[in-house]
Amino acid sequence: MPPPTYLTLHRFIQRQKAQRILVVGDGDLAFTLILYRNTLSRGRLSIDTSTVLSKEQHMRLRRAARIYKKLQNLRVPVHFDLDATRLDQTVMLPHYNMVIWCYPFPESNQPDALPTLLSRFFNAAYRKGVQTVLLGLKSLVDEPDHQFNRLHLHLTRYRLGEKLQLKPFWKPMHVSGRPLDNTTNRYITFFAFHRV
Repeated sequence: MPPPTYLTLHRFIQRQKAQRILVVGDGDLAFTLILYRNTLSRGRLSIDTSTVLSKEQHMRLRRAARIYKKLQNLRVPVHFDLDATRLDQTVMLPHYNMVIWCYPFPESNQPDALPTLLSRFFNAAYRKGVQTVLLGLKSLVDEPDHQFNRLHLHLTRYRLGEKLQLKPFWKPMHVSGRPLDNTTNRYITFFAFHRV
């Protein structure tokens, strides 16, 4: 039986009645593999995953290449070279009820970089017709009010809903195309946003 962290997230997804889910920014696809195997494979949910990396870049990472092959065997569609802030401009993507993004990394270290990145992402998700966005933001655990005050300046089309604080149930090594330090012993908070 999977630990409570899986079930907490799975129950939340079930309550949203999402039928098709897209995971974005999953650098080495580890999050998608664990999520699918331990939760989504049990129901009638459909899941796609994506990474900003090109297929060539992805296959150079030994662990990521192995995970990709496992997802292929499970028939989980993988979209390479996908910019989460341009979901609405990607013609090949079908309609998704929910989009999940763990650890969004902005390109710069400027104070407004993360809120600006997420603003562009939310606008694209809205234009794509996404009903629920689930963000895993470890950087918000220590200073949620400060970060969200800045984010709310940019956020008008989705309202903040539930918060799920979990111990990571997967071991990310690459997120949004960048190497990541070990987060196994830290907590991540998933913030749910619902279309207004």
